[in-house]
Amino acid sequence: MSKLNIAQLKNMRESEDHVEFKKGEGGNIPYNGANKDNPKERRKCILGYVVALCNEGGGHLVIGMHDNFPHKVVGTKQSENAIGQLESRIYTDLGIRPNIYELYEDESAKTGRILVIEIPPRPTGKVFKFEDVPLMRVGEELKPMDDKTYISIIQEQEPDFSEQICEGVSLKDLDEEAINILKEKYALKHKNPSFRTLSTQQALSDLKLI
Repeated sequence: MSKLNIAQLKNMRESEDHVEFKKGEGGNIPYNGANKDNPKERRKCILGYVVALCNEGGGHLVIGMHDNFPHKVVGTKQSENAIGQLESRIYTDLGIRPNIYELYEDESAKTGRILVIEIPPRPTGKVFKFEDVPLMRVGEELKPMDDKTYISIIQEQEPDFSEQICEGVSLKDLDEEAINILKEKYALKHKNPSFRTLSTQQALSDLKLI
């Protein structure tokens, strides 16, 4: 990802653009939520959001801007003079390597500081967890990932044999009777009787099987 600027951030949507905005004026966004007893509240921390955004395919955690759209700069002291330390801690604790940088609304005066944590996408078939819980963003909440999403990610690393190309196979190698059954079932299901009359090559092409 290339670095974002403040003008871009102001017009980004949290869900559509995979970005989470936090004010954190006093640098008060907890790192790991260790000061909270309730697990639901503990996960609302830097590590929790990094995990959720990574599972989401990558994104940005932006501290120092209001979450209401369009996002206004409020400024933050989060991890001031400690960006390298924050990057190192996140990588040590999660195995996720973020890219962290600062932006200023007034660059010359160094006012209106914003901290941007750029989070890479998860590897194929990998789910990241916070306190052994795979997290995902649901509206304003960080929730345990639902079973359907979790399983779909885990199964990404299993080969899909239906997508593999059969090298050297030609139309004459196919079972004509099986093709006719396929045409019949498709025609009935989609109420498309003309599909029965298609040639084998055309039918398979229409179904994106060749």
